[in-house]
Amino acid sequence: MPETDPSAVRDRLHGTEVFARPVPVFDPERAPAEPSALFPEWLTEAVDAGVPDPHSMTLSTVDEAGDPMPAS
Repeated sequence: MPETDPSAVRDRLHGTEVFARPVPVFDPERAPAEPSALFPEWLTEAVDAGVPDPHSMTLSTVDEAGDPMPAS
């Protein structure tokens, strides 16, 4: 059975590589006015690159301070 102790789970997550390869550069100044236009492009790139579960995501907005607020 997998470890369920919160500190063990946290340690396992902290020890897991986050980005296995360089992250593409994103310049918000060059983003389209309608950001939803980016999704099909990113999805295609992810599928073409063989990313597992490319349709898996978290949609986030930001608060007044610019901090992410993931949708739940």
